[in-house]
Amino acid sequence: MGGIDGVLRRLRHFASFANMSARHVAIHAMGRIALHQNDPIRVTLYEDIATLANNEGLGLMSHASPYLMALDKLYLEGGEQEDPKTPKC
Repeated sequence: MGGIDGVLRRLRHFASFANMSARHVAIHAMGRIALHQNDPIRVTLYEDIATLANNEGLGLMSHASPYLMALDKLYLEGGEQEDPKTPKC
């Protein structure tokens, strides 16, 4: 499987099983992709990031929370932004 699905599968794998710095990079990449994609990819990534962040053993909450908050804000403001800002982590 190629394209975005293959990239997302690899990022999910790194976020779950790689060393800590690779996990952080994977979460940042997933968050940036989610901010710039449309549904259903955005919703899927939001759920993936939230699940990974809530897994205490991975230690990703501090890296995931800015993206989750930005995505929440995006939905609360009514959908699409032309150029969503990438949160600073």
